[in-house]
Amino acid sequence: MNRRRIIFFSIIISLCMVFSSTSYAAVSRSPRLSVKTLHIEKDRTYKLHIYNTRPEYTTEFTTSNSDVVMVRKNKVKSCRLKACSIGSATVTAKVFDGEGNEITALKCRVVVSPPALSVKFTKKKVKLTVGRSRIIKAVVKPNISYEQPKYTSDDTSIVTISSTGVVTAVSKGQTTIRATISNGTTASCVINVVDKKSPATPSLSPQPSDGYNFSESETYKPSPKTTGVPSYTYSAKRAAE
Repeated sequence: MNRRRIIFFSIIISLCMVFSSTSYAAVSRSPRLSVKTLHIEKDRTYKLHIYNTRPEYTTEFTTSNSDVVMVRKNKVKSCRLKACSIGSATVTAKVFDGEGNEITALKCRVVVSPPALSVKFTKKKVKLTVGRSRIIKAVVKPNISYEQPKYTSDDTSIVTISSTGVVTAVSKGQTTIRATISNGTTASCVINVVDKKSPATPSLSPQPSDGYNFSESETYKPSPKTTGVPSYTYSAKRAAE
């Protein structure tokens, strides 16, 4: 009886796993956009993709406000968006099957901000230890701009910096990282990389304390005034003597 129950529950669990994996695969194969929300600065372009389409599918991209976002180079699996003015708009991608029936309508909210006018690092000099990483992002103005500066390092053998401002100290030395925005303005920060500190080795030699030296031959003597738990006293000589 127990064996039958074990076999029964094993079959149920196997069926549940198959159903779950099949459902997940079906969901993952449904058409989707590369992004659902896009922040972009004015006069920039972006290529919006549709994933999980079939060869017989066709698509149509439209915008809710062409004065803010314009749809250009409409293709089967992608389109080119251009940010025309500051504001927001919704780009809709309709997907049709081989017979022209609409399968789904995918939406992407596009927010257009002004381009950055200036850029600067909050610190002019930063000290790092070899092997350590730290985020050193540049700040752009105006604050409402979504423009991301382009980060570079003058010497990648000393310091590397990622596209998001993560600085990694590679080797000892000094170099400069830079952040550049679209109008050509550049900010700089000097990175000084130092070696790791070696752990201090404790000294095993005896050290004098308060001017006294103690000899190895000294012995402890119980105090005659103490009753109960004995205490100990010892003699010491001045170091000067």
